[in-house]
Amino acid sequence: MKYRYVLTRDDSKNKLIISEFARGVDEHLSIMGSREVDGEAIEAALSQGKMAVVDILRTHGMYPPENVAMDMVDLVNQLYGPNREEVKEGYVDEIDVIVEETFKAEDVDDSDDDDDDVDDDMPEEDILESDDLDLGDSSDDSADDNDDDSDDDVLD
Repeated sequence: MKYRYVLTRDDSKNKLIISEFARGVDEHLSIMGSREVDGEAIEAALSQGKMAVVDILRTHGMYPPENVAMDMVDLVNQLYGPNREEVKEGYVDEIDVIVEETFKAEDVDDSDDDDDDVDDDMPEEDILESDDLDLGDSSDDSADDNDDDSDDDVLD
């Protein structure tokens, strides 16, 4: 299930309307719930920081994950910011935020900057050499002799 959060600023009521939609397999949006938040409370929370806004946006019935909530805070900043006349409504798609977070490239600290494909990061004493391994060499005749003797004892 994919979720979409639509935020609409209603200046006539001085309210922020938050609507939560769910999108099923058929891509049809169904409303899951809607609530109104006092515009003055939103503006007061904006002056206190992002987490204060997140606390207002979340309820027991509507609890977007943190990365989605942070995108919602950015949208609230647009709705109540200096360009508020240009923006009256916006939305955040949960799947877009999650996919973006999941597939972000991370810097890898590679202490071995060689262009070869050898992992030089392992200490030399931890690397096993081929003659350190017991591969059960079949050319060892003493093992075969022992096996033959034990079979003879069983048959006698």
